[in-house]
Amino acid sequence: MKFTYNTAMDLLIHINKEFNVKASCEIGVQRGVMSKRILQAISSIEIHHLIDPWEHQTNTNYQDGANVIQEEQEERLNICKQNLEPWSSKTNYIRGYSSEVSDQIEDESLDFIYIDGRHDYVGLLQDLNLYLKKMKPGSIMAGHDYETAETGHDEWKHCIDGTINMRGPKGAVDDFAEFIGISPYIQNRECWRSWAIFL
Repeated sequence: MKFTYNTAMDLLIHINKEFNVKASCEIGVQRGVMSKRILQAISSIEIHHLIDPWEHQTNTNYQDGANVIQEEQEERLNICKQNLEPWSSKTNYIRGYSSEVSDQIEDESLDFIYIDGRHDYVGLLQDLNLYLKKMKPGSIMAGHDYETAETGHDEWKHCIDGTINMRGPKGAVDDFAEFIGISPYIQNRECWRSWAIFL
């Protein structure tokens, strides 16, 4: 399949036209901005799982601008619910860490997943490997920030296990794609690129 795209919305439009997505999932939700785009663009979605702890993390080596204080986390969750109110019958909020709540998603149940949670190499690679078994044959895994710690944010070098890895999300996606033998499609822009793997 040949596919090129300039924005994340281009990807969503392509998915809506070419795939019959019934069950989707998102890791890393915050205010639900991308969630709204997904639900607006992919009309066939019947259930969209939203995974995010909405919790200020102090003991997880998580150094990221998204790791705001708890009061703001609660505010972001409330804004998310307001943004997604038109799709309340389709949204399933799973409040927790992606590594701890994966058992709430059935194996081989997802048609599409968008990952924009942890941006360190180890954290993202963990999500990719853990949620691969949740995907149906012929499904799509995608995500945001196909960058290294050097081209993205310096704090991404701090991994969830305490190690330092400068390869960041880009390295995790590249290694995962090589492991499963499928090349990723990368958004055509200089920075904050999205990626997609068609399984």
